[in-house]
Amino acid sequence: MRTVAGVLTILVHALLARLLTPAQLGTYFLALTVATACATLVQFGMPQTLTRTIARALAIGDEGSVRPRIVAAFTVVAGVGLPVALLLWSALAFGAASSLFNAVELTALAQLVAVWALLLAFQSTLSDAFRGFRDFALASMAGGLIHGPLTLVVAATVLGGALLADLEMSLRGVVAAFVGAVCINLSILGVVFLRRFVCLPSGAPINLGHLTRALHDGAPLAVNSFALYMGTSAALWVLGVFEPESAVAEYGVALRLVLLASLASKLSASVLSPFMAKLQSTGDIAKLQGVVTGAASTVGGGTIVMLVVLAVFGESVLSWIYTSAYSAAWPILLILVLGEIVRAWFGPAMLLLIMSDRARQVARVTGAVTTMVVLMSVVLVHLVGAVGVAAAATAGVVMQSVTFWYIARRDLGVATQVKPRWLVELIGDPARLRRVFSPH
Repeated sequence: MRTVAGVLTILVHALLARLLTPAQLGTYFLALTVATACATLVQFGMPQTLTRTIARALAIGDEGSVRPRIVAAFTVVAGVGLPVALLLWSALAFGAASSLFNAVELTALAQLVAVWALLLAFQSTLSDAFRGFRDFALASMAGGLIHGPLTLVVAATVLGGALLADLEMSLRGVVAAFVGAVCINLSILGVVFLRRFVCLPSGAPINLGHLTRALHDGAPLAVNSFALYMGTSAALWVLGVFEPESAVAEYGVALRLVLLASLASKLSASVLSPFMAKLQSTGDIAKLQGVVTGAASTVGGGTIVMLVVLAVFGESVLSWIYTSAYSAAWPILLILVLGEIVRAWFGPAMLLLIMSDRARQVARVTGAVTTMVVLMSVVLVHLVGAVGVAAAATAGVVMQSVTFWYIARRDLGVATQVKPRWLVELIGDPARLRRVFSPH
């Protein structure tokens, strides 16, 4: 399902590059990152909390506790989301966008961006709730903070229809199309989840204790998720402050391609999270090591190959998908690829730490690294522009990956990096891969 979403994302980006000017595309990326950053705060760590608590409850046969925890999680998202969305709407509408990012058009999108952020938070929470039940197909369909296949199909239909009909589509129309697509996606999958929810044992009624526990568990995850997202996307904000919107567009298209090339690693992480929670709760470290090694080696190795191919043919890929106007983004793409290769090599160490109740430790590291990235970006953007910002982002990815790998090995006794020897052994025993993703 994630592969389908990747192909559809390429299609949608190709349509956006042909419907919008480089300046408008830069504003679109700013709007998307603002909405996603706010959604990361709004969800308040509930997606990861739900994945972990549902998986652990099912593993020990405590199904009665699942229902109130789901209600508590969505209540937290709604309670945090409404005031944050209103604050975002007010800030953008009263000139924060034009004064901070020099993006006047972003002010006109204030209402849509606020709604977009709220919808993305609910979508992400719903996706990880499905993941906790190990329903990975529906989790991928929901999409999380990124758009899932159904959302992309609806958006691509609207954008493609406008392009084929030679209709002029404004930036506001493009953002409205995505907001509407997310609404459709949430409505359909929300009904599917509700049918599963009503079949759960009722258990104890939800009370203040459930909400307090959800807030306690979610707080460090919220800090970590926000810092982690800003470590990747703060570069766009720095460029929006100091560079023209066309530079934001170039960085945005390079970043999106690199993230698409590393999609397999993110798919592996979404599948691994409930298994990690289960094996950690049962204390089976040997099996946990086997699962992590197998997933990191197969998926991480494949991701590295994809990234190398993208680096070699990046200029041609940029021209083909986004038109020749964006081929100048190739140096940015090369630098970002280097960071993702390092991330893929050191494996899912951060996810393992989160699923092992070390979210606060992860949040401290992520916050420190993100602060460093922002400061480096502000300095380097004045010296070498977008290339310097990409270098700062890559340095942050490398520091995070190495630090999390070291902590996981030191504190949990689990090595998360790619092991080439494991891949060689896989050739003689292909069934080993199936056992990795079905550790029963």
